[in-house]
Amino acid sequence: MLKPLIIFFIVAFGYPIQAINKDDLLVVAVATNENDNYHRFIRSLNVYGYKYEIYGLGQVRTNAEQKMKILQENLVRYKDDKTKVILYTDAYDVIFTQGPEFVLNKFETLKPARIVFGAEDTCWPDENLQYGYPMVESKEKRFLNSGGFMGYVSDIYEMITSQDEIKDEQLFFTKVFLDENLRNKWSIILDKRADIFMNLKNAIDEIELPSNEGDVYVHNTWTDSIPTVIQGNGPANKVLNYLSNYIAHTWSSIDGCLQCKENLFDVTQIDDLMQWPMVYIALFIEFPTPFLREYFEKIMKITYPKQRLGILIHNQVEYHKNITEQYLKTFKQDEYKFVKYLNADDDITEGEAREQAIRECQDDKCDYLFALDSIAHIDQPDTLIQLITFNRSVVAPMLLRPGQTWSNFWGDYSDQGFYQRSPDYMDIINYKKM
Repeated sequence: MLKPLIIFFIVAFGYPIQAINKDDLLVVAVATNENDNYHRFIRSLNVYGYKYEIYGLGQVRTNAEQKMKILQENLVRYKDDKTKVILYTDAYDVIFTQGPEFVLNKFETLKPARIVFGAEDTCWPDENLQYGYPMVESKEKRFLNSGGFMGYVSDIYEMITSQDEIKDEQLFFTKVFLDENLRNKWSIILDKRADIFMNLKNAIDEIELPSNEGDVYVHNTWTDSIPTVIQGNGPANKVLNYLSNYIAHTWSSIDGCLQCKENLFDVTQIDDLMQWPMVYIALFIEFPTPFLREYFEKIMKITYPKQRLGILIHNQVEYHKNITEQYLKTFKQDEYKFVKYLNADDDITEGEAREQAIRECQDDKCDYLFALDSIAHIDQPDTLIQLITFNRSVVAPMLLRPGQTWSNFWGDYSDQGFYQRSPDYMDIINYKKM
């Protein structure tokens, strides 16, 4: 009786058996540059109070091998820590939708697993490997996705350093999982019901967006789970962009847009007008347009220091040449920082003119480019200030045709790049979702 008892204690005390402390959970990711998707990812971590470390910022990463090396170099300091749990995920196509307590509770229910990988319905990059995967129950996901995994850092470090070079992380982790000895060694399982990791690839039809007391969350109707980490890589990134308008406390069915109230920038608080952001206004007259005189008059009434405004006019309509040049003189007589004019004789297409506006704005180190077509009238003089207040990379007013469903807003687009109506389009243009 003594020998089995000793064996039991060796197994039980090899690793902690108590509940994982929230402070022992660390989210890690590898990212080399900070773009909008990255900031979206970081915002979701901050919203729910996660501790996180981002590796590789400022470095040049060219392939998956370099990505794994960056991860190895940074996890080495935790390799002997038997209590710390890390959640590794991509930094550009992921949004968190629940707090650390939720994900830890889910991880606890999957014990004795020590490493949990996300799962999906497609076997890649080698579909022939599907025959080595264990079978799963109905409405479960069978195949490993390396985009997200979670486990004890000591095991994860040992796993990712078990091979000198990892040139394809998906293939590497797949072969580790399919090796029964390695799978058992590190107690690796797949999150077959998408309790933690929800991979949107080929699973878009599975999800819905219910709300609880105004808080919108993702529900997987196929597995009947409420996942924490939503990943939309590849073609599914478009769907993730759509979901990002609602989840992670971005929008509330009670209070409307929550993110719209974050990081606002009130430019009117800057007393020195010469310190206001520099705005490059690009005006495009591409086809015969009624009320063009009123269009120019409203431009001149924009509430903003003219010394911090530059004007570029592209007129491709010969009929509008006289009136455009009249206002061109008026613009030049005012205090605008500069005024440039591209007329029909310059033989510059609309596309080329728009690209030139972007390029010159960047060359002049402007803060904002404000593009305005001749069919769009600015009725509120403080529109530009309001747009700047939102403090976003790209922001625009929504323009509607009275009594019609036409607007300048695209809720979605097809795989071929053409307009496609989104499920929330009518709610948005009718101001039911704001």
